[in-house]
Formats: sequence, structure tokens, C-alpha cells
Amino acid sequence: MSDKSLLAKLLATENITIQRNPSLKTAMFDLRNRVLMLPVWQGISNDLEDLLLVHETGHALDTANATVYEQTAKDIATRAFPNETVNESHFRSVRGFLNAIEDARIDKRQKRRYPGCRRNYLVGYKELVERDFFGTARSDINSMNFIDRLNIYFKGGNIHYNITFSNAEKVFLKKVENAETWDEVVALTEEIYSYSKEQQEHLNEMQETLIAGDGNGDDIDYDGDFDENDGDANGDENGKSQGQQSGEGDLSGQSSYGKGAGASENASKLPRCETDETWQRKSEQIVKNDSTNFVYLTMPTVNWDKALHDYKKVIGDWRLELAGLHTNKSYCSGLQSSAFSHARGEMMKWKMKEKEAISFMVKEFEQRKAAELYARLNVAKTGVIDTNKLHSYKYNDDIFRRLTVIPKGKNHGFVMFVDWSGSMHYNLLETLKQTFSLCMFCKQIGVPFEVYGFKDSCADVPFSYLNKTNVIKGQRLVLRNFLSSRMNTEEFNFALSFLWSAGQGNYLASDGMGGTPLNDAIMIAPKVVADFTARNKLEITNVIWLTDGESNGSAGIENSTEPRSAVRNTRYFYVDPQTNKTYDWHPHAWSGTRENTNTLLRILKDRTGCNLVGFYLYDGSNFKRVDNEFNVANGNPEAFIKARKYWTDNKYYPVKSAGYDEYYIINTSAMKDTKNDLEIDNNGTKKMSVKKMASAFSKFAQKKTVNRVLLRQFVERIAGHSKKVA
Repeated sequence: MSDKSLLAKLLATENITIQRNPSLKTAMFDLRNRVLMLPVWQGISNDLEDLLLVHETGHALDTANATVYEQTAKDIATRAFPNETVNESHFRSVRGFLNAIEDARIDKRQKRRYPGCRRNYLVGYKELVERDFFGTARSDINSMNFIDRLNIYFKGGNIHYNITFSNAEKVFLKKVENAETWDEVVALTEEIYSYSKEQQEHLNEMQETLIAGDGNGDDIDYDGDFDENDGDANGDENGKSQGQQSGEGDLSGQSSYGKGAGASENASKLPRCETDETWQRKSEQIVKNDSTNFVYLTMPTVNWDKALHDYKKVIGDWRLELAGLHTNKSYCSGLQSSAFSHARGEMMKWKMKEKEAISFMVKEFEQRKAAELYARLNVAKTGVIDTNKLHSYKYNDDIFRRLTVIPKGKNHGFVMFVDWSGSMHYNLLETLKQTFSLCMFCKQIGVPFEVYGFKDSCADVPFSYLNKTNVIKGQRLVLRNFLSSRMNTEEFNFALSFLWSAGQGNYLASDGMGGTPLNDAIMIAPKVVADFTARNKLEITNVIWLTDGESNGSAGIENSTEPRSAVRNTRYFYVDPQTNKTYDWHPHAWSGTRENTNTLLRILKDRTGCNLVGFYLYDGSNFKRVDNEFNVANGNPEAFIKARKYWTDNKYYPVKSAGYDEYYIINTSAMKDTKNDLEIDNNGTKKMSVKKMASAFSKFAQKKTVNRVLLRQFVERIAGHSKKVA
């Protein structure tokens, strides 16, 4: 489906929407809403499906809108029968002609636009002919009406049949071949329909005369102008028209307008494009006949005052809590000032010590960036003589000046979403330290950042479903902007201190910990990320999700048009109105949680173009459990040993994820080992050798960075792409 969607979008030269609709009998294009709707086919070749896609996207490019199309057919019918009440039979008669002539124009233009599709047309129509989708297997094609021969001819029938035309018909044929505009199609439809109407009336007169006579045709007056290809085009040995033999019932259905007396009676006397009618009937045979229904979902409306709290509000809530004035005390009475002061003292000590490691990583970052930049320098001869080298012209061919082109770097930023669930408190302080280090590093090199805690405690439901059906249902959620590069120094240190206190186990009244509304957070993340990228004029935005578990269960579908009993026989899709991409959706409360997480991540990626990085906090050092859960080694003992060594050396392991660009399992036990002392002892009886001192320093330098997993990954990601910002 995704391949066909991309093909259709490319062919249409616009980002149209592709939908599967089991209720359709053939492909349709909604000109008004720019939606290409495809039935669910069975037993259809890839070439035939491509043919239908190319053809329908041609309508997207060239055909008049649906209202104009319908009204045009009605107007032609009204002018063709000025003395009759135009009904559904007249309309269908004209529409068949209009379809055939417009299809000829569309196919011609598509073949010209995309020469590579000629094979799809050739093979696809050959398949349709062989399967008798135009009703030609039991008929002599040259005994059929002109419009039917024309229709088959322009659908590649001249390759499979020796189709003949009269001189008068060849004139029309040439006009159809040369038609380029919709107006020309309309004029030709009216002209060819008038011609076919005269021929049909002539045939009707002969049939009436035959019925009134003795059946031998003695009373038929041949005027000499009757063409051999028109005279018996609809006849057989019994004197019945083909219209009387088959398809008449299809023309006498209920009309939406203008149905007058004698509709069924007159249907068989109207000129018809029987090959078009046969195609309509036959196409139903390849439609997959099952009970599966397709439902296309929408996202709920977001109340952003409830969904997102900027850091100004967050800090304001925290100051109220310290003053004992916070109104929400459902979890506790609030953080005490003594606990806050203690936490602030510890945080400042840690921060002073951490500056050493941050400075080390900044220098490493600048070295990497410089090395990457040097590797990407483009040096070229200018053609201008370098006067400083001119003296060496006798033995040196390179005497020209060189131009060094420094490639433009990329402007980075990052947005981090931190899981604020109850289970996080086991590793909360170590996780916050990782986050603080990353923020301090970014402040030092001038990279913008935002850190949000996502949670369902002390939160409302920010989603609305009014006036919408089939809406993806969200739950309680709020994004709290804990840290920001927009903070001044006082605000930044205050936020670090408050969060540090939370990491020490002091429960907060304003930010109590609860469940993990991960999916709900990802639902609203695209706007948050897009606004951040635009505000800072970033070229690359790195979005980091840090959690210790999967999302709360999906809340299902709100205002569903499908009864609960039909869910099992229904496939659900979400079509993003911004990208027009289609995604599968799992409606069940818990079983589809992980699948929907990956879907929402892909939507976030497709909308914003961000780099998506996920960190999963794993509490324990037993790599065997990691291997079992994520199938790291795939049962290969050698691969397991290699992966375990990587885990031991780096304190994390990268695994594959359907949603993230990169996904890392973090050893939370290693995060707690943050000792950074340089182990050199020259006070003993035996001084350390230079080699041992070098080894000790190497271990010291490595320890400065190895436990800062978030920071290490960010440095490696941006070192080769950043502008000079420090």
C-alpha cells in the first residue's frame, strides 16, 4: 500500500491522499477532496493495479471536478433530446460516451508524461481483454457500435483486434486522438453522441419496419447512405439489438434526478457504450468479497492550555509549592523549604564538579568537529597563478592558487521528553543528572534545548472529540517544561535544585508521579517540535524520548461509527492531513500499545523531519535479560558474547525499533557509578612509571564520559554537522 501511495503521489505531482474502500467497485478519484480511492482487489496483477493508478492520477491532473463532470453529461443529454424528458437512462447513455472519450485523452496525456507507464498500459489492458472485461470475447468487434470500437481502440485494442472504421468514423477518431483539453472532449462527446444517435434512430426505424412487415425486410427502404459498419452494429440473426440482449436492466435503475415516464421503455433505443457498461459490471468480480470494513480515523482537537505548561508556569507552580500556597495537595503537602535548601546545596556541589567533565567533553566535541570539518574541506585549483610559486615553474607543475571551500554546517537543537511515571523514582536522580549534564553541555556550546516531563498525574484530558466521528482517543496528559535554554541562570539553577529534590525522593504536590502516557505525549509532540524548530531556525532537531516502560494502554476510538461487535472485522487507518500519509492503527485498549507507539513515532518523524532517539532505562546489569527481551543475539552464542562486551564497555546497547531512528537500552546500574577521581599515587615508596600514569589518565578521561550516555550520544550525533556556536 505504501509503495502504491508513493507512486500515485509522484504521478499526480501533488500530495494526494490514498484510501482503500471495500465498498468501491473500481478506482475513483475525488476531485474535490483530492483523494484517490481504490477498491480492495483480488487476483489482480501488479501491472493492472499500476495501470489503474496511472489512469486515475491522470484524472487528478486533467479532468474537471466532479460537479462539472456530472453537469456536463446532463447538459449534453438535455440538448440531445430537446423534446423529451431527460431521465437517468439518457444521462447514463451520454455518460458512457463522455467516459470513453475522456479516458482516451487522459491515457494519451499520461503516456506522454510518463513514457515508462506504456508497458503498464499494454500489459494491463491485455489482461483486461483476455479476461473479457469489455465483453468482446463473444462478439465481433467490428459489428459493435462506433463508440464501443472507439473505446476498445484507445484502450490498446488495435493491438489485439483488427478494428475497422468507416471514413466518417475515421474523422472522429482523428479528432479524439488530437483532443488535448476538457472543452474539446465535451465538444467531441456532443458531436459523436449526435452522430451515434442518428445511427441508432436509423436502426430503430429499421427494426420497427421489420416488426410491422412480414419479417422478410421487403418494406425496408435503404437510402444508400447507410454505412456497412453502422447498419447491423447492434443486430443479430433474430433481429434483436444487443441492448435488448444484455445490460438493459443496468440502465433502468433509480435516478437521482429527472426520471420521467418511459425511462425503461426508451433505454434500449438510446445509443450506448456497451463496453463501458460491461467494464462496470466485470470490475465488480475482482473486488475482494469479505466482511472486512475500512475505517479512516482522525486525531482529536487539543486544548493546549491543558496539554502544555511552559517553564514560566512550571517555575511559578514550584515557587508556590515552596511557599506552601500550592492548591493541589492530593499527593502531599508540598516540598519543604528545608528539603529544597539541602537539595540545592548538593546540586551546586555536583554542578561544580560536573563542569570539569563537561569542559572535557566540550574540548572533545570541538576536536571532533574540527577533524570532521577538515575531512570535508574541498580544495580546488582556481586557474590563477600563485606568485609565491612562480619561481618553481621549471620543476613544479602546480603553480596555481587553490580555493578552499568550507562546507556549511548544520544548526542543531534538541527536545527531550522524560517519563514522569512512578516507576522512574528508582533511577530518577541518576536520570536527571544525565539530563542536567546534557543541558549544561548545550548551554556551553550554544545549542537550544527544551526538556519536558510527560505525565498523567495532576493533569486533565486535553483532547476534544466534539463534532467528530472515528477519533483516536487520548487520555489524561500534560507536558511540563522542566528545563529550557530560554531560562536565565537563576531560573536554571532553581529548576535544577527543585528537580534534584524530587530525585531524592521528595514527593511534589505540583508534579506528582503517576502512569506513563507515552502515546498521548507523542500525539501532541509534532506541534511542540515544529514550533521549537521554527522558533530557533534549526536545520536538525534531535528528539529524545526517555522512559522505563511502555505506554499506558490505548484508549481506543471515540465516537466510533462501528459497533463493538464489528471491531474484529474492521481495519483502522489514520490519514495525516499534513503529510497525506496513511498509517495502520490498532483500536484495542492494551494489545496494540507498542504498535501504536511506533505508528505515532513515524507520524512525528514524517511531520517534522526530526532525528528520533529513544532511551530505555534498564534496571540491572544482567545482559541475558536484555538479550531475551530484545532478541539481541538471535540465538547466536558468538554474537551474544560480542554484544555483552559492548554492553559492559559502553553501559548501553543499541537495538532495533520500528519507530525510532536509534534506540538504546541503558544500564541504570552503571549510571550510578560516577566516580571521577584520577588514580595516581606518587607518595608511596615506589613512584608510578610514565606508562602507568598514562594508563591511569586514559582511564580517568574515559570515566569522565562513559557514564554520561545521553551526552555521549548527542556529541557523536552533532560533532560532524554543527555550526561553530561556541
